[in-house]
Amino acid sequence: MRNTISKFAAGSLVAACMFGFQAMAADYTLSDFFTAAASYTPNKLKASVFAEVGYDDNIHNAVHKYERDSLYLKAGVSADIYRTKGDISYGLLGQVSFDYYDHDAHDMNQFEWSLAPHLLGKFEVLGNDTLMISLRSRNKKEKIDAADTRYARKMVNGISLAYDINPHDKFGLAIDSSYDNTYYSQKEFKDHNKQDFDVAATPYYKISEKVKAGVSVGYSTTVYDKHDTYSDSKMLTIMGMVDYRMTDMFGVNVKAGAQKKYMAGRARDCRYDRDFKPAATIALRYLPNKSMVTELRSHYGLDDGCSSRGIRTVWENSLGMIWSITEKITLAPRTGYYIHDEKERVANGLDTAEFFISTTAEYKFNEHFLTYLTYKYNNTQYKYDDDRDYDVNEVKFGVKYTF
Repeated sequence: MRNTISKFAAGSLVAACMFGFQAMAADYTLSDFFTAAASYTPNKLKASVFAEVGYDDNIHNAVHKYERDSLYLKAGVSADIYRTKGDISYGLLGQVSFDYYDHDAHDMNQFEWSLAPHLLGKFEVLGNDTLMISLRSRNKKEKIDAADTRYARKMVNGISLAYDINPHDKFGLAIDSSYDNTYYSQKEFKDHNKQDFDVAATPYYKISEKVKAGVSVGYSTTVYDKHDTYSDSKMLTIMGMVDYRMTDMFGVNVKAGAQKKYMAGRARDCRYDRDFKPAATIALRYLPNKSMVTELRSHYGLDDGCSSRGIRTVWENSLGMIWSITEKITLAPRTGYYIHDEKERVANGLDTAEFFISTTAEYKFNEHFLTYLTYKYNNTQYKYDDDRDYDVNEVKFGVKYTF
């Protein structure tokens, strides 16, 4: 049982960067760092090959009358590596695959990858310092946003850093930053290319061995390659922070405060521009026993509006669990609910509420071979325009061999 939970401990370090949470990576960089620093993960070196067949009843996220369904085949390789040498730990989590859709949906055929090497180490520089570096690279066809639901090939490359300085038994300083480069390879989507950068400093006081409390001050910016099409932005964030860790069994990181966003270009002086607004983030990880781990993430704050038409508020929630029911059977359900509220009049009709639920059941025949079955349902509703609403059902069955 311990191997399953330990795998998730390592994976939580990079999960937010790779697979699922729509909020900006920096919102969770510090929490992921504290989680990784408190987790135990044994050495491992795993390489796998996998193949799966799936069915998607709405491959283009279209409204009901324009839905197109398709069968697809996926095959690829994956890696799960973790090594510890002294005070340094490093690893790689990722996969590379090819998707092949049936003859009516060849436009969806694609190579895709998700790769995330990471490093965690302790250094004697200004005290008992700890450094985390997490890289990420992802390539996949995705819809652009609520305004433009066309599928486009999107590549995101980024890095997250966290540095915890401990010059004193009671005081510390955590510095975290994140950079992402978003690139669209198709010519008609080039104007969506952008770069996101953010950095935050959090001086904190150690109330006890388990509890830290402090104040986080952060700065972030979004810059588009074509300034005449979309609006660049900057944002200042000031939040109080409390972090509680009970070894690797339970941890929670809570931040609450305010954000002020500065828009440039055509979005300057839009609604909420240069106004302080409330913001909060919570990340919770709980292992009730040796066979189960649960993670909850919730974020409320300001974001660039749909297709950068101004500013919007976002409330994004995600809950996931991995449960090793027996030595052979593992269940991994996940659910989420996202609300995006556009503040600029021209984009008001694009306010959306999105709900998804998915579950994966895995059966392990032996230490090398397993099968899995996944079902996912996604429903997106537009607040002021029911004609745009759509939903998607997807099911897939796969086999995996680990060397």
